[in-house]
Amino acid sequence: MTKFTDITAPQNFKIYDSCPLLKLKFEFNAHCRIFFTVDKYKDLSHHHYAFYLTVSSPINHMGLGVDFFEVEKIYTTYLAPKLNDQLLNHTLPEMNMTAENIAYWLWQQFEQYLPSDVDIETLELFEAPTHSVILNRQIMNE
Repeated sequence: MTKFTDITAPQNFKIYDSCPLLKLKFEFNAHCRIFFTVDKYKDLSHHHYAFYLTVSSPINHMGLGVDFFEVEKIYTTYLAPKLNDQLLNHTLPEMNMTAENIAYWLWQQFEQYLPSDVDIETLELFEAPTHSVILNRQIMNE
């Protein structure tokens, strides 16, 4: 017998009709060369990145938004293989590997694979613990 044996299903699973914001954090280590001019660049080896993805999702009949595991599966399946311990200059599209460009690429990837009723609200990529780039839906729709 557990302390949960007397818990039964509630009468109401869904108690409101809104689209809450769900926030997930992802981290990866990667290598890249960032160009500041054609001749001036910096090589980053084993560089740590972290990013927050915030999405809005309608609540289903069970009172749940998009499943966190569904969003994590998108990252694990489609993005992580191109990011984790990779030389980004080889695995991402041809571009300068700035935090600004990487954040834009992350947004595009999630947007491609998220369910159609789930919208990205913000994506914040940290290239250092105190430095980040933020994209939001308004910026991306300009």
